[in-house]
Amino acid sequence: MSTTDTPIGYIVFHYPAQGWISDLTRRMEAAVAALRSTSGCIAAESWVADDDDAVVATGRWQSEEALEASFATCREQGVDFHFDERERQPRRTVKLRPSTTSG
Repeated sequence: MSTTDTPIGYIVFHYPAQGWISDLTRRMEAAVAALRSTSGCIAAESWVADDDDAVVATGRWQSEEALEASFATCREQGVDFHFDERERQPRRTVKLRPSTTSG
């Protein structure tokens, strides 16, 4: 199966600096809404950890290529994906592939 027909999941953990949780959450919600509107995006959501330690985005795309195209489209539209002083440490990004079992 090629990457053009394999769905991909994506999770990114953002770690807000002191006093920036609300701003980072709003920024994440705007980015997720923009990604959700792109072709090939199956789902995208934003979450806040119970302890307010992280703002997390999750998503699912039709393929790796669709994921890359979604981010490129959003960047062209001016969506803010930049890391800056509002985050206390680098983000953690995880790409996921479907689990499969052979019978």
